[in-house]
Amino acid sequence: MNRILGTDTSHWSGTINFETMYKAGARFWYTKATDAYVDLPIQYEDSKFMKYCEDAFNHGKLLTGCYHWLQASIDPKVAADFYLERYRRFPFHLPPILDFEERSVITKRKFSDYAWRAQVWLEHVKQETGRVPLIYTAKWYTEQFEDKYLSWMKEYPLIVADYTCWSNKFKYLWCKEPRRK
Repeated sequence: MNRILGTDTSHWSGTINFETMYKAGARFWYTKATDAYVDLPIQYEDSKFMKYCEDAFNHGKLLTGCYHWLQASIDPKVAADFYLERYRRFPFHLPPILDFEERSVITKRKFSDYAWRAQVWLEHVKQETGRVPLIYTAKWYTEQFEDKYLSWMKEYPLIVADYTCWSNKFKYLWCKEPRRK
């Protein structure tokens, strides 16, 4: 399995220096484009999305992408269309990305519903863009689901977070093969 250093950002990341990121070995970058409130059917664009994208494209040395944080409060096709409005603003290198790791799903035990929403979102985005989306998740998260809810994931490439490096220096594992059990 090959490792490629990269990072994901959102408004929580503060000021980003893309040249420093590149010199540290990062070769890809993606940022949160869209999200929704956990219990409210209200979507929003990440407050740093435009600024980060403008800066990343001006820098021009990293592969770029953006993701949608999936919430159960929004119809998945509506959420996909909201995300695609942002995705189409820039010539991203990476295909669309779905962040599949909402913690409230675990506490509310909504595994089947959340997995269904992910499938609908991914299929809709695939149809709209002609690109196979990536799923961004973490092992600790997918281990909470029974295999029957995630067997469909084998059709999508995964980005699996590897949080072994802290202090704002995150490593991500680029997986070409889906999760196996």
